[in-house]
Amino acid sequence: MKPPCHVPIDAGHQTKCVGLTQTQYLKLVNYVRRSFRDEKIERIQDGFVDAAGFYEATGFYSLARTCNDWVADALNAADVTTPLWSGLSGPVMKQLGDGALMP
Repeated sequence: MKPPCHVPIDAGHQTKCVGLTQTQYLKLVNYVRRSFRDEKIERIQDGFVDAAGFYEATGFYSLARTCNDWVADALNAADVTTPLWSGLSGPVMKQLGDGALMP
């Protein structure tokens, strides 16, 4: 059964909804919360699309460590299977399977 998906989508971007149990959801939320540098979450720069942005966070990013790696790590923390290599979005999206694919 595919999970219900109610996600605003920017035109031209692909989004997948992932069904999570309550426990998985809480693990995901905790991972995201621990990723922010401070309790006060402040957007420091706009992203490449309207819905994206950059925030003060723990860790680092580079060509070898991308936002897609962060997404895969977050999903992995929630016990969702992720690809061995996740430097680009394609492997992450493929590993998620059909889910509730939104064009």
